[in-house]
Parts: sequence; C-alpha cells; structure tokens
Amino acid sequence: MAYQLLANGDVPSATYFNSLMQQGNIVCTSGSRPSSPVEGMTIVETDTELIRVWSGSAWVVIGYTQPQFAYKTGDQQVTNSTTKANDADLVLPVQANAVYAVEGTILYQGFAANDVGVDFTFPSGTMSWGISSLAPSVTTYTGEASGAGISAGASGSGFVLGAAGLSNTLLALIKGTLSTGGSAGSLQFRFAQQSAAASTSAIIKTGSSLWLRRVA
Repeated sequence: MAYQLLANGDVPSATYFNSLMQQGNIVCTSGSRPSSPVEGMTIVETDTELIRVWSGSAWVVIGYTQPQFAYKTGDQQVTNSTTKANDADLVLPVQANAVYAVEGTILYQGFAANDVGVDFTFPSGTMSWGISSLAPSVTTYTGEASGAGISAGASGSGFVLGAAGLSNTLLALIKGTLSTGGSAGSLQFRFAQQSAAASTSAIIKTGSSLWLRRVA
C-alpha cells in the first residue's frame, strides 16, 4: 500500500486497515509467522531473536534483536572449594543453532596462593574465548598480565585468574564467540578457588557484567 493521508470525514475501509497492519513490525514466533505475507512485511521472532522480511517468496533474516546484558548486583563467594559454582547473576539465555559475540567484565578478589578458576557452561556447541587478567601465582597486583589465552572447546573449559588478596579488587576482560548446537539453554559463568584452603575465598564482585549479541 502506498503512503496515504486521510482527510476529515474519510471513512477508512477494512482493506485500508489490513494494508496498514501489514506495514508494521509484527511480533510473533518462528512457528506463528503470518500465513499470507506481502512483500516488505517485517516480523520480529521472540523465540529466535531474529528480524525477518518477506522477500515475496521467503522470510529473509535482516537482523537480530537487541543485545542481552547481565549485571552483578551483589558479591558472591566460594570458600575452601575448587568446585565451580554458578554465578547467580551472570547468566543469559541462548537459542539453538545460533552464534553469539560474548563480552564480559569480571571484578574479583582472591588469595594469591589460591587464585580463581573460571569457566562457562552452555547447553551445546562450542565456545572460543579469551580472557585478560592477572597471571596465575603472582604476588603483586601490578604488571604481569596473563594475556589473552584461548579456550576453544566444550562447556566447562576455562582459565585461571591470578589473585592478590582480598584487599585488592582485580579486573578480568572476556571476549569470545559462542556457537550453539541443537539445544537452547543458558550461557552460565562459573567460578571457584583454583586451589582450596580453609578460611580463604574466591569472590566475584558487584559490578561484574556479561554481554551477548547474536550475530548469526
């Protein structure tokens, strides 16, 4: 329908309103797309995070919905344990058969003799990611960055972050790509002490964040 203005006194027809509805973004799922689309119709799928346009013969992907963001609202700690715990805040949903850009900012504390182990779990697929932080087993919180190692593999593959005592809050930066397989679920950040010791803890601090953006 071409652009059209109404004048006072005009009585729009059902055809007018039906055509007008076809020009807006329609919210649906991948299983409830409009059955009689017109060329140029745009839909936003809530289950796949995809934005599609009808080309006249097929629904073509033209974009993705807004990035997802998780923010840590309170400190969380693991004491005297190397068993990784799910972070209560740094978790985001992911779709099946999708590719995501992943970024994270982790504020943490731990004892230099114990360090902090971190990883991600996800429902299926692979994740290639790197982290820049203090190198493991250092004794000072200045210099000696670990560099951006790469963990390319299955759910649960991770890194060791160097720590410098509970009086020093340190920063680790995460970047990577998650390619999910045939199952949807969640991308979950986890952490623990790298080596356990009584009366010591690994702490993920308030203000840490995780960011996801679907790219394919």
